[in-house]
Amino acid sequence: MSTTKLASPWSGDVFQWMRSMGQFGLINVNLSGSQNPVLEEGIIVHWSYGRQLGRLLRMMTVLVEHLDRSTLNKEERQILHDFDSMTNEINNIRKHHEDN
Repeated sequence: MSTTKLASPWSGDVFQWMRSMGQFGLINVNLSGSQNPVLEEGIIVHWSYGRQLGRLLRMMTVLVEHLDRSTLNKEERQILHDFDSMTNEINNIRKHHEDN
C-alpha cells in the first residue's frame, strides 16, 4: 500500500477517508470506530443493526409495560415518553414497508 497522501483542493486528507471505509457485498459499512472490525462484521452478517434494534425495542417494551410510572420524576417520564414515541415511529415505518 502506498503511503502517498492524496488530497483534493480544500478537502484535507483523502487517503485517510478512503482507508477507513470497509465494503461487505453491496453494503458499505464504516468500521473505523470499531475496536475489532472482524468481530463487528461477523455480528452484522448474522444480526443486522435493524434486527438488533428490533429485539432490543421489544424487550424494553415488555419492561416498560411493567413499570410503575407514578414513581418516576419528570425527567424519567420524559425519557419513557421519548422511548414510546421512537418505538411507535419505528413500528409505523416497519408496518408501512410490510404493506408495500
